[in-house]
Amino acid sequence: MFIRKITEKIEDVPKLISRLGLIVLVLIAGLTFWSAREYVKSVRWRTHSHQVIAQIRSLNLAFHEALAHQRGYFISPDRQSEKRYYQAKDAVRSGIYNLGLLIADNPEQMTRLDKASRNILSRMSSLDSAMGSLQKNDKNIAFLNINEDLRQAHDNETSQFLSQLEEEEQRLLGAREEKSRTGFIRISILVLGGLITAFILFFSSTFLWQREMMLRFKAEHDLKETNRKIKKASDLKTSFLTNMSHEIRTPLNGITGMVKLLEHTTLSTQQLDYVETIKTSSSALLSLINDILDLSKIESGKFQLEEINFEMASLMKSTLSIVDFAAKSKQLNLKVEIDPDLPDFFLGDPLRLRQVLLNLLNNAIKFSDQGDVTLRVTHKTLPDQTVKVYFEVRDQGIGFDNETKARLFQNFSQGDESTSRKYGGSGLGLSISKQIVDMMKGHIDAESIKGIGSKFFFEVPLKVASYDNKAETVASIRDLNNHLHGYVLIAEDNRINQKVMTEMVGLLGCRCYVVANGQEVLNALGNDTFDVILMDGQMPVMDGYEATRLIREGKAGERNKLIPILATSANAIKGDIERSLEAGMNDYISKPIAYNDLSVKLEKWLRHGTSVIDESHIDKLRRQESLSGKILVPELVNIFMQDTPQGLKQMQHDLSQNNFKSVRNVAHNLKTSAAILGAIRFKEIAERIERAPEDITEEQMANLISSLEREMSFAIESLKSLKLGPITNNEPENNA
Repeated sequence: MFIRKITEKIEDVPKLISRLGLIVLVLIAGLTFWSAREYVKSVRWRTHSHQVIAQIRSLNLAFHEALAHQRGYFISPDRQSEKRYYQAKDAVRSGIYNLGLLIADNPEQMTRLDKASRNILSRMSSLDSAMGSLQKNDKNIAFLNINEDLRQAHDNETSQFLSQLEEEEQRLLGAREEKSRTGFIRISILVLGGLITAFILFFSSTFLWQREMMLRFKAEHDLKETNRKIKKASDLKTSFLTNMSHEIRTPLNGITGMVKLLEHTTLSTQQLDYVETIKTSSSALLSLINDILDLSKIESGKFQLEEINFEMASLMKSTLSIVDFAAKSKQLNLKVEIDPDLPDFFLGDPLRLRQVLLNLLNNAIKFSDQGDVTLRVTHKTLPDQTVKVYFEVRDQGIGFDNETKARLFQNFSQGDESTSRKYGGSGLGLSISKQIVDMMKGHIDAESIKGIGSKFFFEVPLKVASYDNKAETVASIRDLNNHLHGYVLIAEDNRINQKVMTEMVGLLGCRCYVVANGQEVLNALGNDTFDVILMDGQMPVMDGYEATRLIREGKAGERNKLIPILATSANAIKGDIERSLEAGMNDYISKPIAYNDLSVKLEKWLRHGTSVIDESHIDKLRRQESLSGKILVPELVNIFMQDTPQGLKQMQHDLSQNNFKSVRNVAHNLKTSAAILGAIRFKEIAERIERAPEDITEEQMANLISSLEREMSFAIESLKSLKLGPITNNEPENNA
């Protein structure tokens, strides 16, 4: 903000100077134009004065020439002298006429010309009479006429009139020359001043622009340096949280796992109480760790929402089952009011919705000592198969005032100090809940009356989903003892985690074999046959990611290339799931491993096993064939086998152009095709590519595409082995 204000002020100075300079230059240009017009006008009048003077002198000369030629004719009459006289006479008359035209705008000069012209014409009339007498050879009469007409006084008067005309015009010429000279000086000053002003403004503006650019460059450099330091600090914090997450979750996994196993043994009432205390404390610690990690991911922009099908009833059931014990322990009535017209299935992130609901319900239970805690769910239908779902949690607890409400959704805020001391908590739950709801494009708020109770509510838009037997639901807690059968390879270097996972897998009814690093995984796969692998990412000698890549490449035998591998990691921070999938793992379980999560994951992958194609989809297509009478399966398989290699080739081309948007679009199309034929693993990787975060690197995207290409080969081989009818022998292109 400070840098921006400085930059704005700096930017104003050159703009102001530029505008001022433009105004000054326009004024100078206007004055110069006016002065130039005046100068041209004065030059024109000066030229006019010269023309008048020249015409006066020409008239005077013609008049005296007429007198001279008349005298010459008197002395020696001849045709040449007579001709010259009459030419001079015509010149006099023409001169009077032309001079009158030139000075017509000057009344005083016209008066002088009128007097002079009368004298001249009178004189010329006398001369004409004398010339007539001479032509009749009457020299006496002619002499008398000449003597009378050529009086000196008359000639002097005529000359005086002409001199006055010339003197006045000379006076006007002087004034006009002075005006012209003044105009020229003014124009010169304006032009020179304009040039100087333009240069000053140009160099000032250039200097200020350069100064602004330097200051802006410095501000940008400082901003980049600040951002670099902030990013470095954020990366250090993330790295610290990653490492601490792993270090804290590893022993915590041992605690929670052993407590879960201890619950399955015969315990006295006192021992059960101890176990419950340990369980509650470890859950609180895990919740705190998760909140801190979620906050870190939100701040770094790595917090991602999923978009999967889920059942709202299952979400409500699982959420309430978690808080039910806490409510009963405080003798609170936990009530649920669900709109009967609420759709059954939605498209969204059920785990994050449950996280928000759990935060609100746990707060309601924590701050209530009696009465009811009610969860109410209603909805409002919007266009485009979208529903605005409204969640409301009411309690009859201590409540809060408006001052407390103002800081409820801030980080590490928990009302006043007395509340924090009495009830505890990190103050992160509501802050994280608000940010999750905001990311879902929803709204969250609260109302309360101190001493009466509180109401927290939020609404989020969700797409309505049709029922899908593959829809991922949030299952309620159930007893899964001894319901699974399979041989599990556990890759874990921590002895406590080895023991916990071994016991959990045993309780689920499976056999297991434990190794401590990736190399031992490869050795074990070469010596025995397993149904699924639980693979830790960080292990000595060879980590789980490298071991997975080697398994997918066939280094552990062809029969193990498709074995389900589930990542088990204590790093619940950004990119860990993507890294696992890039290496070729099929799924992810976060440590500390919850017994129910492990059972659900194992059940899923033991059921699928190494099968690449879910044949129930093929059976469904076969049923459609029998109803429609059309051959569908072979045609769909051929389309998949022809289009999928081309799609992968297009993805690799788009990746080389850094066109991640096109890569995601192609992945979406491939996902749809795979889902129709039941290519489950191919579909899941394509879906991961489609929903890859915006900051995914080119290397990470390339690894995912390689995994997709590998699964494509498996899918095509499996489709061929099913003998679904006439299938072309198109082999996928090798785009590696």
